[in-house]
Amino acid sequence: MFGIPSILVEDELQAYVNRWDVLEKMYTELSLYCRETDTLALHMQRGLTDYDAAKDIAHLRQYFPDHNLTMIDAAVRGRDAKN
Repeated sequence: MFGIPSILVEDELQAYVNRWDVLEKMYTELSLYCRETDTLALHMQRGLTDYDAAKDIAHLRQYFPDHNLTMIDAAVRGRDAKN
């Protein structure tokens, strides 16, 4: 996320991904997640006029904290991430 409004429309693939609770929560709690196609125009308008990127960025950072890849790499290699 770079502060660019991104509308996520629920389709068959997204419904499949949403079977996992953590992924469902991560995606469906984004500001511009669209469950019903009849609300797509509303989401497009919101994305153009009153989208708050900071809210979505803060939400996603709960799932991807700073230095996350460094910590994963260290865990895989069996060493402390600080080294």
